Amino acid sequence: MTNDRMSPRVVALFEAVRARTIPVVSRELYGKARTSYDSGHLDAAVSQFRQLVQLLSDPELAEKNPNLVEMKELGEGFVELAQAKLSAPAPPVHSPVEPLSVPAASKVSEQSSPRLFTVEDRDVVPPVVLNRTMPKWTPGFSPSGTRSLRGTLEIVTDAKGDVESVRLVSSVSPTYDRLLLAAAREWKFTPAERNGEPVRYSWLLEIVLTDR
Repeated sequence: MTNDRMSPRVVALFEAVRARTIPVVSRELYGKARTSYDSGHLDAAVSQFRQLVQLLSDPELAEKNPNLVEMKELGEGFVELAQAKLSAPAPPVHSPVEPLSVPAASKVSEQSSPRLFTVEDRDVVPPVVLNRTMPKWTPGFSPSGTRSLRGTLEIVTDAKGDVESVRLVSSVSPTYDRLLLAAAREWKFTPAERNGEPVRYSWLLEIVLTDR
């Protein structure tokens, strides 16, 4: 039976039930999809985030619940992130190497955390970006359709140039922040160097999004 054959009372009841259940189902589906993404089950994450996007594709939802629109855009962003990780080349497989004996003094040295350098250390060459894929952004991510956004990340790279940790210093936007942090953990840099040796390094990175 289509809506044009239903009585107004039945249609109103149906819409009321739908308005109550979709937010609940959407949050549950987003939670499952995010768990799959964080645990590395990317195929499942893509499927679940696509289900979320499809569930929230009704244009009427935008008028009744703007938060669901943000969740839909968040789902679309995570689909792109997961697909990018799936399409990335697999790391090379190295043959096992017989471990060498290490003097006791060296073992003690390895157990201590390597020094973390910053921009205050003038003798250190900062990291250079190799891969910094940014999540998709549209003005819809921000309140009132703002045409540009700014935020700041604190990034720590290890001696290999991998992102060891990333922290949000100032927010870009509540929805985009989650995509940005997830993407930033996959960024790749050349390692910072001091006297020709790779070192850990911490610095602030300003994020500027502009609708062009």
